[in-house]
Amino acid sequence: MEPLMLELKAVHKCFLIETTEKIDSKVTVFSARPYKNLLECVAKVQSPEIKNYLEILKKHPQVKSLKPIFTKGDTSVVLFVVNADGTLHKAVFDSKCILAEPTLTADGLDFVTIIAPSQKNINQLFENFDESYDAKILKKRSIKEEDLKNLNSFVTSGFFKFKSISEQLTPRQKEVFELACKSGYYSIPRKITLTELAKELKISESAVSKHLRLVEQRVLPTLKEVLEKF
Repeated sequence: MEPLMLELKAVHKCFLIETTEKIDSKVTVFSARPYKNLLECVAKVQSPEIKNYLEILKKHPQVKSLKPIFTKGDTSVVLFVVNADGTLHKAVFDSKCILAEPTLTADGLDFVTIIAPSQKNINQLFENFDESYDAKILKKRSIKEEDLKNLNSFVTSGFFKFKSISEQLTPRQKEVFELACKSGYYSIPRKITLTELAKELKISESAVSKHLRLVEQRVLPTLKEVLEKF
C-alpha cells in the first residue's frame, strides 16, 4: 500500500484554538516532542497584542510552562510544555502518522499536513479524535516512490515554510501579490507600475504598496534562509 499525504483542518477543544479566539493571533508550532503525557513545543506567536496573548496562553490550564525565547514587535518565539491529552499532535503520533510541516492555528482552526503510511493509519487518526473534533480533509493524494526519494529535499527546500507563510497572508494580500507577480511588477525592467496595479485592483496606490510590503516582510526572510541552504 502506498503512503498518503493529506491536508487537514480541524476545530476541537484545544488550548491554542481557545486562546487565539480570545485575541487576534496566529501560532505556528515548528516542533513538538512527546514526553510521557506531555508535549514540549517550539512555536512562533504573532499578535498585535503579543504580551496579552502570551499571558493568556501561560494561564491556560493545559499549559504547564511557557518561556519566551525572544520577542520582537508583534512576534515571539516561545518554548512551552502542555498536557498532551486531546492535542492534535498526540492524535497524529498515536496513529503512527507524521506531521510533514509546522502546524498553524488561526481563526479558531488547526491546519496541518500529514503523511500516513496507509489509509488504515488515517482511519486510526480519526478514531483518535475525541468528540470535540470537527476535522475535514482538504486534500489527499498517494505518495509515489519518487516522492519518498525526494521528500527530504522537498522538506528542506523551504516549501513547507513558504506554504505556512501563504496560510498567514490575508486574501487581499495574496490577490495583490499574485497580480503583481503575474503582471511583471518584479520583472527587470518592471512591466507594470504601482499606479497601474492600483487602477486594476481598484484600490489606492498606497494600499497596494502597503500590501506588497507586508507580503515581502514575510517572504524575504524565509527566502534568505532557503538560499543559505544551497
